[in-house]
Amino acid sequence: MKNKKFLFISIFILMIVLSIGAVSAQDADDAIASGDDEAVIGDSEPTASGSVSGGVDVVTENPWAKSGELSYTIPSDAKTIKSADVYVNVYGVRADDSMGVIANTTIETGNNQVTYNESLCYKATDKTVVYDVTDHATKSNLDYMIHYDITSQLAGLNGTVLKIKVNTTSMPGKETATNLGYIKLIGLVLAYDDGDSDVINYWINDNQIWTNSNTTLTYDTTSLTNVLEMSLTNVALASSDATYKINGKFLTNPEHKSGSYYQYNKWDVTDYFNSTRKTEILAIGAEGAYGVSYKQALSVLTAKQELISTSLSLVTERDGKVYSDDKVPIAYPGISNKITITVNTNKNATYVVKLLADGVEIDSTEVYLTAGTQKVSLIDNTIRPVTPSTTYTGRTGTYDKVNYTAQLLLKDEILNNKSIDAVLLYNGYFNKALYNQTSTEPFFKGTITGDIVIDGSNFIGADGNGKYASGTQNRVDNWTVSLKSGSVIVKAFIYVPYTSISGDNANMLDATFNKKSLTPVAFIRDQPNAVGNGGYGVLVYDVTNCIINGNNSLELNRNLSGGIYPSTLIYLYNSTESKVIKDVYISNCADLLGAYGNGDRKLQIDSTLDISSKDANNVTVYIFGAGSEPGRASISINGVLDDNVWNITNNGSVVKNTIGVYQKDITSTAKDSNNVSVILNKGMFLALQQIVVVTKVKEDPTPTPEPVVVKKATITAKKATFKAKKKVKKYAIALKSGKTPIKSAKVTLKIGKKTFKATTNAKGKAIFKIKKLTKKGKYKAVVKFAGNNAYKAATKKVKITLK
Repeated sequence: MKNKKFLFISIFILMIVLSIGAVSAQDADDAIASGDDEAVIGDSEPTASGSVSGGVDVVTENPWAKSGELSYTIPSDAKTIKSADVYVNVYGVRADDSMGVIANTTIETGNNQVTYNESLCYKATDKTVVYDVTDHATKSNLDYMIHYDITSQLAGLNGTVLKIKVNTTSMPGKETATNLGYIKLIGLVLAYDDGDSDVINYWINDNQIWTNSNTTLTYDTTSLTNVLEMSLTNVALASSDATYKINGKFLTNPEHKSGSYYQYNKWDVTDYFNSTRKTEILAIGAEGAYGVSYKQALSVLTAKQELISTSLSLVTERDGKVYSDDKVPIAYPGISNKITITVNTNKNATYVVKLLADGVEIDSTEVYLTAGTQKVSLIDNTIRPVTPSTTYTGRTGTYDKVNYTAQLLLKDEILNNKSIDAVLLYNGYFNKALYNQTSTEPFFKGTITGDIVIDGSNFIGADGNGKYASGTQNRVDNWTVSLKSGSVIVKAFIYVPYTSISGDNANMLDATFNKKSLTPVAFIRDQPNAVGNGGYGVLVYDVTNCIINGNNSLELNRNLSGGIYPSTLIYLYNSTESKVIKDVYISNCADLLGAYGNGDRKLQIDSTLDISSKDANNVTVYIFGAGSEPGRASISINGVLDDNVWNITNNGSVVKNTIGVYQKDITSTAKDSNNVSVILNKGMFLALQQIVVVTKVKEDPTPTPEPVVVKKATITAKKATFKAKKKVKKYAIALKSGKTPIKSAKVTLKIGKKTFKATTNAKGKAIFKIKKLTKKGKYKAVVKFAGNNAYKAATKKVKITLK
């Protein structure tokens, strides 16, 4: 009998142990799952989401008893409660319906209370499936999850205490167990607005998922930008916690609370946010004595965004001006293009501004912008070719286009973007690519025994301004030619530059010179077709056969819109009394240079002037420009730059809208091939003809017993520094022909407007005594030797500093 009793007791104890084993089967020991931790059984999307300006509070309790309470003070600044959800998880002991439990949940707010009752009894045939039990409850494996939306009950109760009380009882007529109805979780998730401009996004997942492997929760956060803070709160109902990953990276150091079959974790996951992918939370169930058992009960993800308001607009460089005929954005081939981006933002920060052309990033800059509106300029350095579709054929033409897109980024997040389509048009302002002129064109080459006369007597009108005619009218220009006896005209040309004439052509002007009809021998033009189809150019007339010694008159008749600049008479003559000969080279050009539409690159016309510099006593260059004004141009010849050329004045007043003639002695730097650049500084002008005159000594046809050989002279002079207060400053130079000193030669030193003289000694050395020059500064000085019967003229530039 005793043995039977002992056997019964043993069997009873075993049943209890097995019963305990069944209770604990959904839980896990403190171990990390082995094997492939990416194998996912459970997978869940959020059950609720939204955004608020105040905050999202997640509060939970783990009573592990048949009664429990959660107390929570609603924030006083919760002006509007957007959502309030209560969660209660009750242990049902078994997966089948042999046991049942009644759960009573009371919501107390001040003096008011509301009680909810749920009868929980359901057979869960599949442990991994979540079953609907009532309108407010589900069952997964052994647990019931109850959910109540109490948002409407809390309206206007900010600053008050909310109490959630839960008690459970066994369902009559059903089996019972000691821990049947034990409460694993009482939870509250409350989201509220506080009236400020913050944006806090939240996602709630209350799908109670049981798994014997891993669980993945997925939150679509790809639409977020400028995330300041991101937080993840997770509640699991298991005795052992899982190992967690976010976006493939392990989560560590959480704010952690543990209880009976209760694991609470909260992480700051800001650094794990990736706008290019959804946020995925992987829970890797722990391996326990009865295998892996993990219950995901409640997960809340919050993301606080900084609300940045931005706007973008962009224009091409040309759009800085307004044109009546065409206001679409323009891009230009052959040069880089500047795009100006206007950024408006409400936040001081370091931004990145990017420029894309046809979808390809071509420029970017990191720039600190203050709240408000600022402009950022970026450069499209793409040099696009001039093609027939980029030339101007009228406002209805079909043109190639460039799509420009500006992007504004902060912390690698694109805040805004804006695109425009720019029409690709040749602007007529560089290198004459449209009109097949690659540089200045050779026009005339000849040798004379007299001189060349460049007569610009019409450049200044009676009123002291440039003589520039526009509109429909006739025009008469007059010149007086005075040739000495023994001189005869070799060649004569008239240059007539014009501006903005619509329908321009070689025969557009009815021109007569001294009552004789003229036909152009050269017609060169350029055209800014992005703003109209009027041409800019020059007509050249050969008047060799009709020029006279005395008064000469050019009459122009036209009926075209636009204007005509002052014309220039250029004539060459021979003289029987001349002791020199001159080689004259004339090259023609009509290149319109304009300041807008050129990005970060200055516009210029480059040309090469080929001459014969051998035995030259003097080489002088003349360069013409229509529409010349002070500061508009610089000219570089063989690397020597002169600024602010064509600075034309008349009685102290600046002359505008005329023809400027730049004259330069380049004897010291002249060579057979000379590089010339006319460079635009501001505004616009029309670069015109270039003339080089090379003067050589005329050979004496009568033989003499004492022949003179003119040799080259060289000045050796170095830069010098003197004390300004010193009354007499001595400056030495040397004059030689090869290694031979040139003695008894008179030389001059010009410093500013002061000129000093000296004579070389037997060693070719001359010492200048610089007096009455005491102003501190840096001076450009020129040493000159005028030449004589034996030696050629020489010039040397030096720098002298007074300090």
